[in-house]
Amino acid sequence: MKKALIIGANRGIGKALANYCSSNYDVLSTSRAELDLCNTESVGNFINKIKDVYFDLVIFSAAQRSEEVYNMFKVNLFSYSKILENIQIKEKLVLITSTGGVFSWTQESEKVPNDIILHKCSKAAFNMLGLCYHINNPDIITLCVCPGNVLTKLNFSGEMSAKEYVSDILGPLIDCSIESGLYINSERQEKW
Repeated sequence: MKKALIIGANRGIGKALANYCSSNYDVLSTSRAELDLCNTESVGNFINKIKDVYFDLVIFSAAQRSEEVYNMFKVNLFSYSKILENIQIKEKLVLITSTGGVFSWTQESEKVPNDIILHKCSKAAFNMLGLCYHINNPDIITLCVCPGNVLTKLNFSGEMSAKEYVSDILGPLIDCSIESGLYINSERQEKW
């Protein structure tokens, strides 16, 4: 059976993904209790646990928006970067991101509140991590997926449940053969 790793699967989209993938993959899913992305020792221990495992599918779903800027960058960038340096991926890497980190999808007329600016910066860096992985690993399908209007802890006004989003939109993307190097949301997709 194929193997999948889903980081950030204790609730929301990550949990829905773990449930969705369990029928076709042997899923290793993590919650904050199992992998604290803010804790360097926890990340190191996790890497030691998985470094010799080959995963067909890897999904980075955990994210943080916080006033603790360093921890936000640790979760949204630094820990994922360290994991990517030490993981074996066979087929597909999916980064669950947000439109806030996509330059071409940010309206110039939008006034950005100060508390959101650094979150946008962390997600833009996360997206760049995906782009660099795509460039350095052209045989691995790499996608950045922006859920859009999905009800999550970070999006209180979402209109679609995480389960509906995964079963109707994201799951089929994971299952199909798709071009690598895309940013995708429910309204459009574009090449890096």
